[in-house]
Amino acid sequence: MTTDVSPPRKMPREVEIVFYHSIGRLMNRWGYIDSLFSQLCSDLIEELGHSPKGKVPWGLTDRLSFVLECFETDQRIRTGIDAVKAIVEDVKQVDIHRGYIVHGCMTQYFPEGPKFQFTKLDRTADRRSYEQFSMIIALDDIHQLSDASSDLVTGLSKIAKLVASAKI
Repeated sequence: MTTDVSPPRKMPREVEIVFYHSIGRLMNRWGYIDSLFSQLCSDLIEELGHSPKGKVPWGLTDRLSFVLECFETDQRIRTGIDAVKAIVEDVKQVDIHRGYIVHGCMTQYFPEGPKFQFTKLDRTADRRSYEQFSMIIALDDIHQLSDASSDLVTGLSKIAKLVASAKI
């Protein structure tokens, strides 16, 4: 498969400033989400005595599964299960787009909108090769992802307080 490696169309300076500011805001909020999930896993293990199967959950998918399992099985925090399920689904949705932005590159600029095409490579199912994937994301959608990430930080902070109040 051949890929067009020509540089994307040049953005006007004012669009470029807003584009990078929006991505920076999204990444900054995502850093909070990542840290809060790590802290939540730590509290569930160290404060509430949950034992991870094997090793401490590291990747996002493992941490999300671990947190869900803990909330589903522990009566002390079970009241938060609906909030946790909603946050986990929202995190997954934001992460799909974030993955293209962070692990790919902007390969096209479309002035209408404006919109941006992000392209990344992912391993094939058999892990023997790579496939190229692209996603077009409007600037307004990047703003919305950033706002959603801020809301997730707020929601995760509330979940963390619930875990803190359930300590042994």
